[in-house]
Amino acid sequence: MNLLRGPRTMTPYDCQFLRDRLRGKPYLPLAYFEGASPENGYHPHVPYTLNVLTDPRPQDVEPGYLRLYLKTAGADSPRPVKLRRKGSTGQWFLWEYSSILSGIRIPAAEDPWA
Repeated sequence: MNLLRGPRTMTPYDCQFLRDRLRGKPYLPLAYFEGASPENGYHPHVPYTLNVLTDPRPQDVEPGYLRLYLKTAGADSPRPVKLRRKGSTGQWFLWEYSSILSGIRIPAAEDPWA
């Protein structure tokens, strides 16, 4: 995560937040890759590919930031992530990502109602 976040490293609070959101959900990080679905236990296709959608309202984002959306079969709508540009290098880093850690449909094998 520190690599994705760039110069803003993970704090103990950030680490705990991430642990809490992923606890008991080993499928959650895989759910955003192509081919992953509740029906197949969120096992994505190889090579791993993200389905990234452009922001329909880029005018709502301040300069130096970029909002993109990640699609998952585990949710009805794509989830936003926000990137921040490092001015000195032009690199983009993960800035805001809490929505991709929100609940999604559980794997069908774990769903008593499936």
